[in-house]
Amino acid sequence: MSRLRNDQGGFTLIELLVTMAVGMIVMAGILGLLDMTLRGSASSLGRTQAVREGRGTIDRVGQELRLASCPDVGSAVISADADTVSYYVSRPLANYQATPVVERHTLAYNAANGTIWLTVSPGTGTPPTWSATPSRRTVLGTGLSRTGTTPIFQYLSYDAPDAPATSLITAPVAAASLTTIAQVRVSFTALGAYPNANRGSSRFQSDIALRTDDPSDEDNTPEC
Repeated sequence: MSRLRNDQGGFTLIELLVTMAVGMIVMAGILGLLDMTLRGSASSLGRTQAVREGRGTIDRVGQELRLASCPDVGSAVISADADTVSYYVSRPLANYQATPVVERHTLAYNAANGTIWLTVSPGTGTPPTWSATPSRRTVLGTGLSRTGTTPIFQYLSYDAPDAPATSLITAPVAAASLTTIAQVRVSFTALGAYPNANRGSSRFQSDIALRTDDPSDEDNTPEC
């Protein structure tokens, strides 16, 4: 026992340094693997969020645009440009014999916060006079950006009354061309959890036919 207590044997300084260096290399590898796993999980979660938000937004915008209707004559679309589109919506009342309420619905993209808003303004009289106070304002989508330089809203008209081919109308659409709008193309990139459009994002595009575009009519020209 006395000999064991007096034993001065142990690790040398070089051995301790080598052991520490090997341990640090092993820990660095483990931490790198953990970081890659966390990054992959976050990217997958962000992409899932982007797909979910993008699909929901494209569905809600499509449902809204399909409500566009003619007030009497003229065009269902009131104004149309790259980031905003306004259109008439005729809303029936509980008493079906009463004259439906005519509303102006506006879809607008806000680039500053990446949202698409729906604003509803009630109208009175013929032609309608719009209330300065919207009756409803709703966010239809968040975390959105333009896909490159592609506008959020584009407008298509038929090349010929009896042909299915369509062409883009230059935006903002002139008043004389509003009656020719048959479809609205909606394009955007859903960013999900990332502000960078190149990481964890998903692109969406849909051509939405207006109610004035009757697919069963031999004359494709939109009619009010």
